[in-house]
Amino acid sequence: MVLDKENFMALLSWTDNKYNNKEEARVITIIESRAAKTLGECVRGVQ
Repeated sequence: MVLDKENFMALLSWTDNKYNNKEEARVITIIESRAAKTLGECVRGVQ
């Protein structure tokens, strides 16, 4: 459930050279990296 739609949309509109948007960067660098470390798998750095 998205509580802050404006902030979420701002995250989606942000881009850089490594990730398509800030939300993707957040998911990869925080959520996926924690899961990978817990499971003993490689941590991916870029999409």
